[in-house]
Amino acid sequence: MAAVDDLLQRLRAIDRAIDALSEPAFNEQEIQDHLIRGIAVNGLVCVESFLRTRMREWVSALAGARVPPSRLPGGTKQYEDRLIEVLPRSLRDQDVVQRSALLDEVGKSLTSLSTGIFVPHALAFSWSGYNVQSSDIESIASLVGVERNKVWSDLTRIWQLVDQQFPGNSSLKRVFEEVAELRHIAAHSANPNIPIPNLTTISRNVKIVCLCVDILASFKLRNIMYVQSSGGVRSQALSIKIRRIVRDGGKWPEYAPGVKRAAKRHNSLEEAMQLAAGRARLTGELVLATNSGDVVDWSCPIP
Repeated sequence: MAAVDDLLQRLRAIDRAIDALSEPAFNEQEIQDHLIRGIAVNGLVCVESFLRTRMREWVSALAGARVPPSRLPGGTKQYEDRLIEVLPRSLRDQDVVQRSALLDEVGKSLTSLSTGIFVPHALAFSWSGYNVQSSDIESIASLVGVERNKVWSDLTRIWQLVDQQFPGNSSLKRVFEEVAELRHIAAHSANPNIPIPNLTTISRNVKIVCLCVDILASFKLRNIMYVQSSGGVRSQALSIKIRRIVRDGGKWPEYAPGVKRAAKRHNSLEEAMQLAAGRARLTGELVLATNSGDVVDWSCPIP
């Protein structure tokens, strides 16, 4: 999952930038202002970059499954409407040659709605404005079978399931909006007054938002890909089995879903993720790696 690897690398860079704020070499006010502004803006940039890469991975898996258009939750019209909604902004971002190619690809995708094999396009999982908004997250989730008015409650329940540090009485929508608000303050205010403690939450908040959206979309897409008929795909309850990897000293023991005894103790996180992901993909499990309760890596059953 290149999207997850890239996201985690970006978040480590944000954490290093926050550390730099306390270093003597960067204590000049102008340098501090530039660092603060860049950190605040890059939180939402990380979310958008993750979604762009991950949506291409989702679409690749969905295309490989060669599902019929009838399998789409909400029918073909919802997919068609979403493509048409986000297409204008995407066309503005392209040069003449790219626009022609994009229109050709979108045309093939729309034409496939009346054939036996659906050809998805990543554009449907994109956003219509210049920055992703909470309504765009709702649209993405709606495409894979989540009712719009339940998207954020479903995402919050996933947050509670996967995060040992879940604060309780919280909403993931508010966490996302905090990331977006910091970006907009930093981007549009001449003198953004952003306290450093607010910056220290960006990395964790971005990771939790991306993790939960990934889990929701991936597991719902898996339903679309492997449920044999269209009936009941939208209403099917989300069942998430978690294969956990928990750091224990210098080892990374792996626990199968619901099992308290480690199936294997790995020498490194990389080794643990690679081997656990291979096993989990066969049975449709989420692989979740934690260190002292903090999520440090994950892999969904759609690679």
